[in-house]
Amino acid sequence: STSWLFATATSLIVYLLGRRFFDKTTGMIAGCMAASFAGNVVNAVDMRLDSSVTLATVCAAYAAIRGVQDKKPVWLLAIGVAAGLGGMVKPVAVLHVYVVSALALACFNPRWLWHRYYLLSAPLAASILAPWHLAVMARGGDEFTDAYVRVEMASRITLGAHIFSVAQHTLLVEAL
Repeated sequence: STSWLFATATSLIVYLLGRRFFDKTTGMIAGCMAASFAGNVVNAVDMRLDSSVTLATVCAAYAAIRGVQDKKPVWLLAIGVAAGLGGMVKPVAVLHVYVVSALALACFNPRWLWHRYYLLSAPLAASILAPWHLAVMARGGDEFTDAYVRVEMASRITLGAHIFSVAQHTLLVEAL
């Protein structure tokens, strides 16, 4: 599974964010906390796609913060790359990336919400997403959809068990 790679990279980016905002020690503590966070550990050892969404979102936050602090708006294009690559794995990543980056920009430099590089990040994300999705649609997409929905979701996530704790899930099943 590549989930551990995404989780490890997330911890590294969290370290870089902590270092950028505060200092190396704080960055190291933040990175270690991210690495040992229960949700991150579960996603790292399981074939869940959530670790890729987390990585894309954290990369977008880093790009926004780095761009603002270094006064280099070209970093805003990395948000589009994060959205495109994250969306390739799990489409909801695009939403996460743009919500978090918009919040970061709104807090630190609201004028950059209308910067040409930030606006160009969306077509950049689309250009990363489009070829694969167009190819899948051209083939009908049935094999991928069936494999993902039947195998990845239906067989593992009965009634949303990944969202609820085991106790809540048991109570829900008993109630039904």
